[in-house]
Amino acid sequence: MVQVDTDSVRVYLKTVPPASVARLHDTHRRMAGLLPVPMSFGFDPDLGILVMSSGRGRTLRETLDEGGQAPPPGELDALLASLPAPPAGSKTRSPINRLGSLTDLLGRIVPDQRGRIEDLVGRIGEEPAGDRVASHGDFHDGQILVEAGRVTGLLDVDTYGPGHLADDPATMLGHLGSRRPHAPRPEGIGSFTTDLRRHWLDRVDAWELTRRTAAVMLGLATGPFRVQQSDWPDRVRDRIARAEEMLVPDESPLIAVLRASHRRPAQ
Repeated sequence: MVQVDTDSVRVYLKTVPPASVARLHDTHRRMAGLLPVPMSFGFDPDLGILVMSSGRGRTLRETLDEGGQAPPPGELDALLASLPAPPAGSKTRSPINRLGSLTDLLGRIVPDQRGRIEDLVGRIGEEPAGDRVASHGDFHDGQILVEAGRVTGLLDVDTYGPGHLADDPATMLGHLGSRRPHAPRPEGIGSFTTDLRRHWLDRVDAWELTRRTAAVMLGLATGPFRVQQSDWPDRVRDRIARAEEMLVPDESPLIAVLRASHRRPAQ
């Protein structure tokens, strides 16, 4: 992504595989009238460059890290509910289906954790067949623009397609949970995450939300290695441990919310 400023306008140039740029252009055009998605002004089919409008506000991630006002959970739900039905033939991978290649990488970079990883994947289980809904596919705090506590933008719709109802909420919760310990203001992220958990546990299946959040967090455990943080082995192991906690009744924050509301996750 490249920001381009002129005297009168700011646009963004996004590079994608040339074979997919026309489809992405059409997706932005379709969504721009329904959601605060950047408008596509056009594309270069040979270079795979898409030219998009800019949005208002800062990302939800920046807002939380700076102690700003986050939007209410209902606004995030409204975004997801407004996603149009995906075109026929479109595909997206659930957090569970993404685990294959990611856990193989984890087993190679922290081989002492391989047994633990395999056990966790087994407890998360497989992706069932069933009805699918429109899904953003990568719905996290870096993809939402916020201004004065209101949602003003939805970014990166490349991954949009059919998914499970719990996929997008789990992706958001998994990202927040993975980065909270090292964030500038972890208490703000913790409070916002608790609000989201309570909200989504009234709307999606509790076990699906729990295991998919664990799958997201396990997949994100590769992050410290990918960016080569100086202490990446310890951070990778820490993220694996936090993914594991999601499925432990006495440690899982999602299960704690269920207990507080006198409900139990079905397994």
